[in-house]
Amino acid sequence: MGEQNKTAKSALRSEMRIRRASIDEGERAFYSEKICAELISFLSSRAPAASHIAVYLASPQEIDLTDFIRKMLKTGKSIFSPRWNGETYLLSQVVSLDERDLRCGPMGIKEPREENILDPSLIDVWVVPGLAFTAKGMRLGYGGGWYDRLLSKASSESLKVGVAHPFQIVESLPFEEHDVLLDAVLSV
Repeated sequence: MGEQNKTAKSALRSEMRIRRASIDEGERAFYSEKICAELISFLSSRAPAASHIAVYLASPQEIDLTDFIRKMLKTGKSIFSPRWNGETYLLSQVVSLDERDLRCGPMGIKEPREENILDPSLIDVWVVPGLAFTAKGMRLGYGGGWYDRLLSKASSESLKVGVAHPFQIVESLPFEEHDVLLDAVLSV
């Protein structure tokens, strides 16, 4: 990666972290509820037969997908989320959002306690976090490359969706060979 791209990504990450941190709890809850409803509607039209869905379990500053996850579990969908195995992240089944079924991962983010691991190529729909997105599906992650590595193993048929606050949608982003383009970015 060119030094200019690296500097641009770093500056944008810092800006987006600050902007996300400035959102109060009520506003974050409002956006989370709206995004979950939008996701449910979007998937019912774009991927009604999807049975395996990969999601993130939100950190305190991310859009919270709890409503979406609960709805998907109630309708019989199999939900998977990243789980640290000591070397990398694998997709592990989310059996519920009850505390007894989750553990705190190394980044302080909840992850499935369950060790039922699924090959990323079997995921039908991916719902991924990010710090910034473009309307054309480019994504700026947190800088560790964890989601890009998981998404690189996804089926080309899978639907990849980012979720964002309106300010996280930007005109353009530095894009590199290893970056995975999303199919859609949902915001409200």
